[in-house]
Amino acid sequence: MYKGAARSGQAQRNLLVLLLLFLRDHIACLTARTGASPTHVITVPSTRVRPGVHPLTELVGGQLRLPWITSAVNPSYGPDDHDFHADCFERLSPVTGR
Repeated sequence: MYKGAARSGQAQRNLLVLLLLFLRDHIACLTARTGASPTHVITVPSTRVRPGVHPLTELVGGQLRLPWITSAVNPSYGPDDHDFHADCFERLSPVTGR
């Protein structure tokens, strides 16, 4: 419901709370697994082409206080290709840090 044309404000708030609770409970797991605290945020787009900013990016916005990495679906793979491809997504913005 947070992705639709008529976005539900309650669905957006629920999703944000879910994300923040996940981070509160699991940020230590992520840090232990990678050896570092997160330095950037990225949304991985689905294979469907949607114009504009990804709804999750819009929803979370500046709540995490980390720089965003912009990504896009690699156009060489079609929307019906559900196989794993290491280059399925392209990073569109530079990344500094880990």
